[in-house]
Amino acid sequence: MVRTTKGIVRDWGVFAVVLFGLALATGAAWADETLLIYPSTPCVFHYDPARFEVVGPGDPRYDSAVAVGSAVLWDRSEGRIARGVHRAPQLQGFVASSSGGSYFETMASQFAVTIDGQSSFARTWGNLYMRFIPEPATTPVYLEVDGTALPGLTARLDGVMAVTPVGDGTFTGSSAHTVRWSGGVSVRIVVYSDRNFNRAFDGGDLAWSIVASDNTVPVRETTWGELKARYAR
Repeated sequence: MVRTTKGIVRDWGVFAVVLFGLALATGAAWADETLLIYPSTPCVFHYDPARFEVVGPGDPRYDSAVAVGSAVLWDRSEGRIARGVHRAPQLQGFVASSSGGSYFETMASQFAVTIDGQSSFARTWGNLYMRFIPEPATTPVYLEVDGTALPGLTARLDGVMAVTPVGDGTFTGSSAHTVRWSGGVSVRIVVYSDRNFNRAFDGGDLAWSIVASDNTVPVRETTWGELKARYAR
């Protein structure tokens, strides 16, 4: 799937964060332990068509209470509406991804990233990091998290505690961080718990990523394997 913004063809898809160590569990909301992230700015969700589909009025799975326009995103693997995606405060719609990755796309250089922890038991995600992946990869970028400029591509965050029960056997908790960036065509943002204390992308519970982009410059498709190799440490 290729989408054109202001006459420019762009298709990211590629950072398969949905395969980023995520272990899905039958009957739990999204998974036993899942980190969801959303931008505060207007955004579009690019979804993996192997897992998700869009349903509309007339379909028995449709729910007007959560619809974006006249569309609802259905999670085939969970057999339910993808309510985690619908929580994004300024979600504008859905676009199928041709390369299997799921991510929010926003055209913004400053916004808040909400980190929403979901678990089937009360728990805390500690040793939490926010990682930025610029495109092009060699382009110098300026990055700021909560008013502090980053010397590199990674910011250490406070833990997220999922201790509030929501009535369906799920516990939730969240935090928010303001990010600002400049330089490059786009930056992809991921948040992960570094279980091995090596700051590498070798585990975590993140369901998808956020891509913040400059809406005037085309970007080329880059595979998740390439990105992981470049920014493993």
